[in-house]
Amino acid sequence: MWRGVSLLPQFPKEIPAFSVNRACASSNQAVTAAHDQIAFGHADVILAGGVESLSDVPILASRRLATNHFTGWGYWIWFIPLKDGITSVGAVVWPYYMKNRDKPLREYFLETIARCPALQARLANAELVAEPEATGNYSYSCDRCQGDNYVMLGDAFAFVDPVFSSGVMLAMNSAFAGVEVVEARLAADRVAEARARKRFDHVMRHGPKEFSWFIYRVTNPTMRDLFMSPSDRMDMKKALLSVLAGDIFGDTPIRRGLRLFKAAYYVFSLVHLRRTVAAWRRRAFNIRDDSEMRLSRS
Repeated sequence: MWRGVSLLPQFPKEIPAFSVNRACASSNQAVTAAHDQIAFGHADVILAGGVESLSDVPILASRRLATNHFTGWGYWIWFIPLKDGITSVGAVVWPYYMKNRDKPLREYFLETIARCPALQARLANAELVAEPEATGNYSYSCDRCQGDNYVMLGDAFAFVDPVFSSGVMLAMNSAFAGVEVVEARLAADRVAEARARKRFDHVMRHGPKEFSWFIYRVTNPTMRDLFMSPSDRMDMKKALLSVLAGDIFGDTPIRRGLRLFKAAYYVFSLVHLRRTVAAWRRRAFNIRDDSEMRLSRS
């Protein structure tokens, strides 16, 4: 799309252009990517924008039916409207839940949706247009992200749970950092290469680490309470939104707000200590790789 847009004002065809598709975070990601390109010295002027993020523009449907995530203990479910009235619905669950499937996948999928009453009500008149599929162990990471003659970009190095739609942003940002390594290598500039490799290693590990802190806790009752009762005291909400929008590699002052948000999480976890201990014990049980575990239906 953006290739066509860039040609309308008769810009030279050599000027690169690309589209960003991160559902409800596309606009923020486009601006963040533009900022980073200028900050890295790869461009002087960039045009960036969009219509999805922080707007009420009906793209595929009203914002009420835009991308939604439903969370509950041990699962989260995505609800993404596509075209022609079709909606993508899928669930990410604990390993034990899938290992103890005792009925056909279609029935198990519908039973999983039924665990979330709000989503079940929204899909009351919906019909399956394709048979459900299941997979596991899709999250992974490598010990090293580069070597003497290679760098690992995007999903080649790591893939984290997509609950925050972070994959495309992390992949693009890794490419920007990887280019600096390749440029220095081709120029036979050992000092620049060492500096570029150090930054590349930081970029590749920093992104998944920042998102993983939230991913590991997103179904925790304390985290749900904080998400459902947001507060911008001491810039905590701004810092959280910056992280979820992918602005974690630039100079945006989010560290103080992010540290305070994490501190609030731990404080509330201590306040509700019994609930916290029960939640982490249950999590430890749920993520065990044990095919003999039985699903609790209580």
